[in-house]
Amino acid sequence: MPAPTSGQTPSKLCYRVQPGTSGYLVVVFSQVRVPPGKFGLERLFAGTRHACLFFNDPRNRWYLDQQNDIGHLIDKTIDTQKPSRIIYYGSSMGGTAALHAGLSRRDGDIHAFGAELLTGQPGSQSLEHGISAQTADFLSLETLAEANTPHSVHLYYGGFDGTDAANVARAADNLSQTYIHLLASTHASHDHLYSRNVIRQLIKTFDRDPQTLLVPKSLLLDADLASLSAFGRLWETFSKGETLQLDELKALPIFNSNPGLQWLYAEAVSQNGDVTKAAHLLEHLDQAIEAQPVWRTLPKRWRKQIPLRRADMLLDAGYRSQAAHVLEDAFVRFSADDRMRSLAKRAGFSKAEKPTD
Repeated sequence: MPAPTSGQTPSKLCYRVQPGTSGYLVVVFSQVRVPPGKFGLERLFAGTRHACLFFNDPRNRWYLDQQNDIGHLIDKTIDTQKPSRIIYYGSSMGGTAALHAGLSRRDGDIHAFGAELLTGQPGSQSLEHGISAQTADFLSLETLAEANTPHSVHLYYGGFDGTDAANVARAADNLSQTYIHLLASTHASHDHLYSRNVIRQLIKTFDRDPQTLLVPKSLLLDADLASLSAFGRLWETFSKGETLQLDELKALPIFNSNPGLQWLYAEAVSQNGDVTKAAHLLEHLDQAIEAQPVWRTLPKRWRKQIPLRRADMLLDAGYRSQAAHVLEDAFVRFSADDRMRSLAKRAGFSKAEKPTD
């Protein structure tokens, strides 16, 4: 088998072609924060027989100004690999790019996780990385809705994430030709499904119905679109710094079954000035997550943020000793990071020390 070939275009687009023997070409778009020379999900697909064309935008700019290079490299790889089937695949930034490439070209199936149908919305990953508004590089929502691909389009969204919830509602309203998989998960749903051994089964042949992999593991979320749309709207409102109505949040039918919505409620309580009550709500949410069979399998990097946010609130309220105990437990349960160390410093102890008043 020929060796992989790699390169970088003048637009800073990094790419790698991995030959395969399955007859399939998988075009894999990397997520954010993947350094030059590396490619998201490369190790995952190394375990398959598929030919792969990996893309990475190490600028974390959502592949802006790189669409021509992407199209040229896909055409070139198709000429050399001569695949019988093409799949566009990616998560978050990569999911958005996979969706747009697949719908633009209409020559392959799409599996996109956490794709943003409108970039630059409040609270979104794209806005966090400086994509301030929908740009000419992306198909408009109207154009996406009119795209008539003969191939299957699978969109996966974590219903516990406000941005994903907003995009579920947008997809349901505008993309009638898609299969929407609403997951009991977060924006990092790809990581979650990988840990539950769903992803490896999915990509082995891409022939299995994703629902048959998700249902046995209780990974599908039962939620009405009106509530998801409201969750997304409230998350975007909160992200703009505007005040939320607590009664409206708690009245949503999905409130008790959605830890992401409950977290937003705690943030709204804090926003309204009752930081102590908000910290207490996060304590109960943390306990509920650890007790619920599916919730406790959510990505650790998401679950870790709840006790860290609770400690942050306690410190803001002047409860230094209580915050220190929360952090001590967090160091036991989760791997340390800079945020944990910074909070520990504020609370007056180091990782190896006992909390002090």
